[in-house]
Amino acid sequence: MANFKYMLMQTALEKLLEYVSNSYNDEVLDGLIEDINGICGTIERINRRINVIEQERTTFGNISNDLEIELARLKIRLIEEITIL
Repeated sequence: MANFKYMLMQTALEKLLEYVSNSYNDEVLDGLIEDINGICGTIERINRRINVIEQERTTFGNISNDLEIELARLKIRLIEEITIL
C-alpha cells in the first residue's frame, strides 16, 4: 500500500524511469531517458523563472525592460524545449 501511495506522487517521467530501471538493462534506452530527464529539468527551470517574473508583474503592475526581454526570451526557449521533447 505504501508503494502505491508513492507511485501516485511520482511524475510520469519518474514512473517511467523506475519501470525501465527495474525491467530493462539497455544502455541506449537509459541514455534516451537521461536526455528526456534533462530536457524536463530545463523546462521546469524555465517555467519557474517565467512564473517569478510574471508574479513580479502581477505584484507591482509592471516590470523592467530587461525583465520583459528575459520573459520573451524564456517563453521562446520554453516552446523550443517542449518541441524538442
